[in-house]
Amino acid sequence: FIDQWQQLSEQASLASADAVAVLATDGNGGAQVQALVEPFVWPVQTSLDLAIYPGRLSLANQDNANGTTLRLADGEALTLTGLSALAGISGRFSQNGTDYTLLAGSLLASGGPSGLRDQRGLGRSASGEATGAMLRTPVSLELEPDVFSRYELTTTQQPLSLRVGDRSWQLWFRDLPIQVEAGAALAFSRQHTQSTAAEDVNDPNALSPRYNVLTGYEWRLGEIVPLNAEADYEEDPLPPFLTVFHLHFYPLTLEAVTLVEGQVQSLSLVGRLQLPLSAKGEALLDLSSEVEFTFERDSTGTLGLSAVALAVEHPDANARGIWPLAPESLLALTNQATTGVPQLTWGQISLETDGETGAQALRLNEVWLNFFLFDQAWALPLANPLVFPEAETDSVGGIYPFPSLGPAVALAPRQATLTLSLAGEFRRHAASLQVDLHLGQMAGAAGDEPTFRAAVEFPLIKLADEDGETAAPVLWESASLFNQLSLTPGSLTLNHQALEFEWHRYEPRQEALYFLPGMALKALELPGFAALTFTAQYRAETGPDGAQYPDLRLATAFLETILTCQWGESLQSGTGATPSGAMEDDETKGDETKNDETKGDRIFAPAAGDLVIGYTSQWLPSQESQPGSWAEALLLNGFLEVKNLISWPLGLKSHAEVDGLSPAGVVLPPLPAADGDGPRSLSHLRHSLRVLLNQHSLPVEMLALGEAGQMFRFQGDRPWQLLAVTEHQLLAVFASGSAYSLGQTRRWTTTQTVRLMTVRGFKTFLSQSQAQTVDPARGGASLGQTSLGLWNSALQAQLLDAATPALDEAALGAMLMVEASALHWLRTSPV
Repeated sequence: FIDQWQQLSEQASLASADAVAVLATDGNGGAQVQALVEPFVWPVQTSLDLAIYPGRLSLANQDNANGTTLRLADGEALTLTGLSALAGISGRFSQNGTDYTLLAGSLLASGGPSGLRDQRGLGRSASGEATGAMLRTPVSLELEPDVFSRYELTTTQQPLSLRVGDRSWQLWFRDLPIQVEAGAALAFSRQHTQSTAAEDVNDPNALSPRYNVLTGYEWRLGEIVPLNAEADYEEDPLPPFLTVFHLHFYPLTLEAVTLVEGQVQSLSLVGRLQLPLSAKGEALLDLSSEVEFTFERDSTGTLGLSAVALAVEHPDANARGIWPLAPESLLALTNQATTGVPQLTWGQISLETDGETGAQALRLNEVWLNFFLFDQAWALPLANPLVFPEAETDSVGGIYPFPSLGPAVALAPRQATLTLSLAGEFRRHAASLQVDLHLGQMAGAAGDEPTFRAAVEFPLIKLADEDGETAAPVLWESASLFNQLSLTPGSLTLNHQALEFEWHRYEPRQEALYFLPGMALKALELPGFAALTFTAQYRAETGPDGAQYPDLRLATAFLETILTCQWGESLQSGTGATPSGAMEDDETKGDETKNDETKGDRIFAPAAGDLVIGYTSQWLPSQESQPGSWAEALLLNGFLEVKNLISWPLGLKSHAEVDGLSPAGVVLPPLPAADGDGPRSLSHLRHSLRVLLNQHSLPVEMLALGEAGQMFRFQGDRPWQLLAVTEHQLLAVFASGSAYSLGQTRRWTTTQTVRLMTVRGFKTFLSQSQAQTVDPARGGASLGQTSLGLWNSALQAQLLDAATPALDEAALGAMLMVEASALHWLRTSPV
């Protein structure tokens, strides 16, 4: 196959020659040959003979050529024909007295007093003596006749030391093209080594005569680290990055070098600055984070880091650094999707130097946290810059505080938090979104307030820890009920855009808690749950700071909790003698005395109760554009005992028993004498009441959220009027000195109206005494004149109008009054 391969080779040579523009025309239409010896042309007269295959081309000197052009020195003409024509042009030429011998397919150089010059127009002299640890080789490039660009290919004989914060780097370069211009400093700029067609690191003209000599340099950058003689660097090589301010710097390009008196005065480097995702590093080639480090020689002769800036390829480019916060981005990039990985972007970077200590730090401004959550994009500008010091530190962080939306919004983003880990084998960066939840709605001191408040945190980075445990999709930070109860966090479940809270207790607190005045809440027990669904809706407008995030809108919600109230001791909880609650001195008070006080409360406390209150709240979405509303309900079960509605002395007698001639009435017995310093023996007949609450609904609109240990309070003077089964009890209480005993009990049960109201509401209730009624003797009179009960004018004068009225709201404080007046017809003998 020799002949076949020879033929294919000839055809390939002919094909490549088709793309070479050898012949051109000058301004007068004459022919000239280009690229024999740069930058000169050879004006020729051409002659083409096609009579004999494959033809013949003759090239001869033009008669009117000037001294800036080439002239053929051997013979009158060059003839190109047959296979020899494929090799190209060979011959001896001259230009203004300088001879050039050309051999097709080779690159010959001509010698002279200043060095060697080749066909490309590149002249090179011998390297001079090393000065300042630099070896310099002069070169020149003649791009136009008698117009030279001069350079010195400079090589460092010893590495240069660079100081970056508290670390030391070393830089070495070879054949770096330092430009030599009259009146200008010796300098290298990478921009001068690239053509206008260059894109990024790719330059199609890199091997052209103009740029080939400028791109043959190389450089090395490394950190001074102690080597371990026992380490196997082939199996475990040194990392491909340099550590700078706890970040990873991957060198990319040497941008500029300036020489003064044979020493490097300044230089700049461009590299990728990455947030470490692990101690070993990872090259994220597809994400932009290029920065330029500038070093300048200081007064001590050290090349120290003096400035840091974003590397901008084009002046009008809006460059931003991009840092993923989790290593999953490596996998995401292979699928050309990074939506699942939170990212930091930053638009400005600078170097800060402490004027007193000289300590340096990197400062990132215009930092944005970008992530996807609830199927929507979030872009949040951090409120503070990120500062990376040279000193050892565990982390740096920032926050974005959302504008306050108030408690009227059910789901209100409160803050986004970022924490960057700067220590450890695995850099577990953290980012989270804190959201405030407000469910339910009741009247409060400052208008309508939510009944359930919760703060939840959504971690944006879900990485497995060293034990393989993955972070929870949502965290319960805190929660409260009715502005008074701090709930003990229970379970919290997130399913896409649905949340469910479950709790069983509330946190201990110093002061007592009351459902309503006098109704003490059972300590710590509080089962309940809250469930809700929401949607994240795109919002076209951005905030004043440019932040972009969706609106979180409540779709459905339901809340239920059970409050248990237990206070006091019922009169019916025991029988027999009950010691008094008289207190003794602290020194003599023992466990028995404390027991006595408890039993004394059984007789003398105003009330007792055991209630279970179910609270529910449901979000009712509106079918129209208006927001929905909350439907609240309070359902009470249990009993309420009022221990002393009214009492009479046991020695009470009628007038008929004392003096039959006296009018109808009663005679009060004399007040018993006191037993020394002890109490009087006041035996009496007591009327008590037990109210059975069975699925009784307390209207929520009557209540408002309370303060200072009181969960609810009545609004206004309106009483809670309910129809309930009640048990009345007439109980004889016998007193003997400091001891009391319970005697005969008579009970009856009825269904009647009961009213619960505040002191002010009770006073309003008593104001009905001015109402008119029928009087048999006078025809008409006010209730105050005819009544012998609550509306009696004399009694009301003591309750309301005395100098120190009994119903003094300020003196009584928070208190509930129970009104259960009713006419009862009773049998005189038990059933």
